[in-house]
Amino acid sequence: MSNVKTITNQTSDDNKVTAAQYCYLLYFAVMFFAKAIGLYDGQLLYNISIVVGMALFGFKVLMSRHSIFELCWMAVLLICGFMVVLNTDQRGFLFYMTLVAGIKGVPEKKVFKTALLILGFAYPVMAFLTLSGIVSEYYRLHHKIGMYIICHGLGYPHPNVTHITYMILTMLILYFVRNKSAVQMLKISILLMIGNLIVFAYAFSFTGVIAVTVYLIINFCLTQIKSARKIWSILSQIVLPICLLFAMIGPLVIKGHLFDVINKALNTRFYLSKYFLTTQPATPFGMRFIPEELENYNYTMDCSYVYGLRQLGVIPFIILIPALFYTIYSLNKKGRDVELAIMLGICVAGVTEPFMFNPSYRNIGFILIGKCIFELSDNISKRLPDFMNKEIHVLKIGDKEVGGKALILERVSGFIEDVFSRISGNKKRYVSLFFAMFIVAFVSYYTVVAHPTTMYVNDDINEEHDWTGVMLTEEDVRSLEDSGEIILDYTGEGTPMYAYEGMTPVIEYNRRALAVGLYTGAFCVILVSLCAGFSIRKR
Repeated sequence: MSNVKTITNQTSDDNKVTAAQYCYLLYFAVMFFAKAIGLYDGQLLYNISIVVGMALFGFKVLMSRHSIFELCWMAVLLICGFMVVLNTDQRGFLFYMTLVAGIKGVPEKKVFKTALLILGFAYPVMAFLTLSGIVSEYYRLHHKIGMYIICHGLGYPHPNVTHITYMILTMLILYFVRNKSAVQMLKISILLMIGNLIVFAYAFSFTGVIAVTVYLIINFCLTQIKSARKIWSILSQIVLPICLLFAMIGPLVIKGHLFDVINKALNTRFYLSKYFLTTQPATPFGMRFIPEELENYNYTMDCSYVYGLRQLGVIPFIILIPALFYTIYSLNKKGRDVELAIMLGICVAGVTEPFMFNPSYRNIGFILIGKCIFELSDNISKRLPDFMNKEIHVLKIGDKEVGGKALILERVSGFIEDVFSRISGNKKRYVSLFFAMFIVAFVSYYTVVAHPTTMYVNDDINEEHDWTGVMLTEEDVRSLEDSGEIILDYTGEGTPMYAYEGMTPVIEYNRRALAVGLYTGAFCVILVSLCAGFSIRKR
């Protein structure tokens, strides 16, 4: 039996879905897809997604059976979310509270499968569309490791977001790859690590590549080194406290040379945390930070924990941190090592990235938090008066089973699993095909496309403001591009362009060659697998 089929069998659940469950999955799909394709606040399509998503969440609650006790604490979470929005205009906390409040009765695996299908499709497609130039992307020119390097967003708002999104994709993959031998898991982890390095080659996010590496190590240790289960159990309970101490106490108590070393290693994040912790007041439900009123308008809170306390406020922070502690404790107690690794990986990454509580809607840990909170709520309700356990069910249609034709998730996942099962069943053939096409495409690019010596960028991303810009005509641009030079975001003859030589254009050229090789190899493998599937069906 192939690996993919084994995974499917191990993680399969009842294909029957009620209307209430389906409504929640649609809500989650809309919200998650909006962020998976790089939409952000202010865009019309994103605002439409929010309206549709919140409407679906409302219908899900009305379709589900809830006790008065459940409705009470759900209302508290949502009210807190609205208070944060009113005070800060930040909607991330509210979105995550809807994710938690609506998840009752929804199989956890179905939510994770929805996330994997969406992100597994969107991530490589967004990268392809941006690298091919079909869709414009966000990128910055930064001075790193002694040279200027373009840091690509690959369709996402920031290169760091790009890498954290890959970490989430890695977590979703490993959620469904379980009960493997140590050798098998090591091979899978190495493949994901190669992907980590490929993403790093474009995003050049050091914090991102470290976060993914740490998560892969945590996952392997928890799931494969069972002889040290007691040690992992103890260590897993101190990860979050260490993260909190380092992120929130460290900037206040660490001084001198050590502070400078840590701050440099974290690309000024340590100083930024100290700035917001010492200069901005603690408020119940957060506050708006106006860039012009800060010491520097470029200052941002990249630490999730500082963001949670200062941006969201003390009350949301008091809700979030105990929820994290309890979820980690519960997963550890039940021996759910795969899920525990996800939570710990998120906690570690949150030290340097703000995705845990901001509107990115990428923190899949809230799926686990929601399930654990409802389980805790059920245990508490048994000790409450009967009145608090009275059930309220507004829309009875929520209990009805959804017809098989409407289960798009299952149909799409079945098709994808079929494709990958053929690839998994003929590994040597498909691996050989991939590398053969990769080499052909890579070498062809090197042979056909001229090697650049200079890369020109406009004033928006230029980092050397003392340099004198060059005014290029459209004819100049065509001539330079014909000779192999790289021109980024040329907007017209009245815009100065700045020339960067040395390794900057060389690295960008190699990235393009790598992208051509990777996508050619992947496209050929998938195409051959699809053709093989159609051939089998005709028989």
